[in-house]
Amino acid sequence: MQTLHESELSYTQDHKLDLNGIARTLLEDVVNTVMVEQVEELGCVRNGYRERKLVTSVGTLTLKIPKLREGTYFPNDIVSKWSRCDTALASCICDMWTLGISNRKVEKALSNLGVEKISRSRVSRLVKSLDEEIDDLRHNSLSFDTWPYLWLDATYIPIREAGHTTKRATVIAIATNTEAKRKIIGLECIDTESYLSWKDFLISLKERGLSGVRLVISDAHAGLVRAIGEVFSGAYSQSCLCHLERCVFDLHRFWDVTKTVYAA
Repeated sequence: MQTLHESELSYTQDHKLDLNGIARTLLEDVVNTVMVEQVEELGCVRNGYRERKLVTSVGTLTLKIPKLREGTYFPNDIVSKWSRCDTALASCICDMWTLGISNRKVEKALSNLGVEKISRSRVSRLVKSLDEEIDDLRHNSLSFDTWPYLWLDATYIPIREAGHTTKRATVIAIATNTEAKRKIIGLECIDTESYLSWKDFLISLKERGLSGVRLVISDAHAGLVRAIGEVFSGAYSQSCLCHLERCVFDLHRFWDVTKTVYAA
């Protein structure tokens, strides 16, 4: 097995030890050495090797899989073992995508980890792995607990539809259960914020088992306020802190303008 000498150590641009690079080199050497030993234990004659790339949490490894004069060999146990690192990396990529980090910044982060390139098709497959989580988020039952506090909000995000870029409203519901634990309980993409859109969204939450709502926090959107009053009758409603501060600021500014007018 290879031993790294000081002259073989890799460094980052700021002259610090590149720990990912060192780990990548050592891991690559271990895996390739194990494959050679496995072939020798089988008593097979090697006839060169074929390279395969494997993306791991410490970067891209170059596997040198031995070719045999007779028969075939593939290290299923080794690839399966180290592919868990690949799964962890895929999870990180999905998390970055979910947080809205730009593709350029994601590529830079992966480059620092030693990942040379990830194709668009691979990124698409990774993102598709989020579909099941989103589906559960939108349809799973909420009847296992009561939810006294509910936050509602919407944001407009750009989407690509029929070859054109447009904006759609994404409405979201966050609730707190009786143990004071917050949870995202609803998410929908609608054409625009309106009374009917908000009402349909709130009704879908109740049909999934949302109950015990005592206080709803939202902005002052007229259609939303009306829908809250109809769907969660009996629950109190108040503006979120952000909109409350805006109202206070606007009131203060109005008062300053009024005093200036009367002083004149």
